This record gives sequence, structure tokens and C-alpha cells, in this order.
Amino acid sequence: DTKSWIFLPKMVEITIHYVDGTKELKKVPLQEQTKEQLSQKHVQLFQVDVINKMVKSIEINAVNFGKCPDWHLGAGNDTWIFVDEIVFN
Repeated sequence: DTKSWIFLPKMVEITIHYVDGTKELKKVPLQEQTKEQLSQKHVQLFQVDVINKMVKSIEINAVNFGKCPDWHLGAGNDTWIFVDEIVFN
């Protein structure tokens, strides 16, 4: 909801720590969006596949969009990130 200064993250970084001591970093960038797409309320799925090994822990880092763009009412001010659900299968 960009009207409330809530923007999708530029990127989501997911680090998977495996029981055997190895780790794997996955980076999922935000797809390019137009001003019209950014100004609409929407949800985006950030999804990664992992190798078939026992997982010890998962770190998730959402990289903030930054400042509100020039066309936005809050131009130049910091944006927010809200996370609704994190699902593991």
C-alpha cells in the first residue's frame, strides 16, 4: 500500500543453514515495476527452492525500497516494509 508509504522490498535475501554446517544464500530481486504498478495495492511472492538436505535454520533479510520516489506524496521520506506471512514447506 504505497499510499501509506509501504513498499515491497528491493530484494529478499534468504540464507539456509544446513545441519551439516554448510549454508546457501538465495537472492530474490523485486521485479521491475512501473509507477502505476507501484501505486496499486498488491502482494508479491518471493520464493526459493532448496536442496534436499536437513535444514538447521533460515535467515530472511528484506532490503528496504529506500526513499519514497519523486512522484509520491511522501517523496524523499523513508518507506516501510510489512510482512504478512512466511511459509515453509
